[in-house]
Amino acid sequence: AAATACDSIESGVRTAMDKAGKDGVVLCFGSLYTIGSIKEALDQMSKNKLKGADGWSLPTGRERELK
Repeated sequence: AAATACDSIESGVRTAMDKAGKDGVVLCFGSLYTIGSIKEALDQMSKNKLKGADGWSLPTGRERELK
């Protein structure tokens, strides 16, 4: 698979999720600093989803356990 350079971690997370599609999986890894930034980006995307701002569906709680 080809790599895609992004300007920020948030942009990278969004790009990865776009490429993965609705039923795809995104694996994030890195230093604790990087993982913290990834979590913040996912949290923000989740808040936007609750507001209906985009089409993301981020599993939480029990949904994660089932996958």
